[in-house]
Amino acid sequence: MKFTILGYNQAKLVELGLDVIDAALLRYFVDFKDSGTMVKETIEGELYYWLHYEEY
Repeated sequence: MKFTILGYNQAKLVELGLDVIDAALLRYFVDFKDSGTMVKETIEGELYYWLHYEEY
């Protein structure tokens, strides 16, 4: 039996009040971030990612 949804622990998603749509959005952002094409910027020591969806 599989206990993950799109690579995320199903019990943890439920614990956090997330559903399959939230998991799909998280998966998209994580995969896109790891692709190396997302713009990164450090502001006051914190790393932020910028998704410019018009280009994709």
